[in-house]
Amino acid sequence: MKLKKQTIAELSILFITAVWGLSFVIIKDGTTEINPYYYNFIRFSLAGLLLLGCSYQKWSLINAEVIKKGFFVGLALSGGYIFQAIGIKYTTASNAAFITNLAIVFVPLLLILIERHFPGPITVLGVIFSTIGLALLSLQENFSIQYGDLLVLICAICYSIHLILVNRYTKSFDTLIFTTFQILTVAVVSGLIGLGQEPVTLASLSALSADFWLGVAILALFGTAVAFFVQTWAQKFASLTRVTLLLALEPIFALVFAYLFLGEVFTLKEFIGTGMMLGGILLIELKGA
Repeated sequence: MKLKKQTIAELSILFITAVWGLSFVIIKDGTTEINPYYYNFIRFSLAGLLLLGCSYQKWSLINAEVIKKGFFVGLALSGGYIFQAIGIKYTTASNAAFITNLAIVFVPLLLILIERHFPGPITVLGVIFSTIGLALLSLQENFSIQYGDLLVLICAICYSIHLILVNRYTKSFDTLIFTTFQILTVAVVSGLIGLGQEPVTLASLSALSADFWLGVAILALFGTAVAFFVQTWAQKFASLTRVTLLLALEPIFALVFAYLFLGEVFTLKEFIGTGMMLGGILLIELKGA
């Protein structure tokens, strides 16, 4: 039986969601060896150059508009990855995954602000559930929030802006070209910030382990080049609601991988918190469906 493009698009989103769930484990390990800005620079440079090479037959489609919009959307993506890479150093991989996934909650909230109408009761209930869940997951006994969790929360806002912008512009440009300029923007922004923080030397690069290079290569290929191409393509055929619902499974994958590879376990408080966050996300998105 021939699958519809919408079904293929949704299965593709599910695949990259699993890859992104694994990425939290890889990033957690990788950023212990190098500045997170340089980590993103290496990852996105490799992915951007790969995409640029694969798109050489389409270079004639490159114009000022696709560069401008790709750079604009890439800035939102840069914010997400920069805050995530720094934040994940100061929290657990599973915490980072669940908080990042609040982007799914921020999408309808930002759309509400843009469209200027007050949310309905189901959306409000979903936001309340997610907020309580975030508090249970992140707040310490003295009601202070972990530094890493706060940074990842900012990352989630950036990702929600990226999702909205991709949905707005993806049908206007060639998928491969548009994705390439998003990825290259992240590489350039990360590299510039990294240079402003500390210089990089050949000695520091040569000291990086083989596991680091293997991890960053996997993320550059599957978690960046392939994943963002697939996301940009899939959003042409799948609704934003369905895409965000599938992306909501990312922290589940991350939790499993963090348990298997990092030995992370949840306390009862954190387990209840993650359940409430997922419940809030599903309330908001299923209401839309």
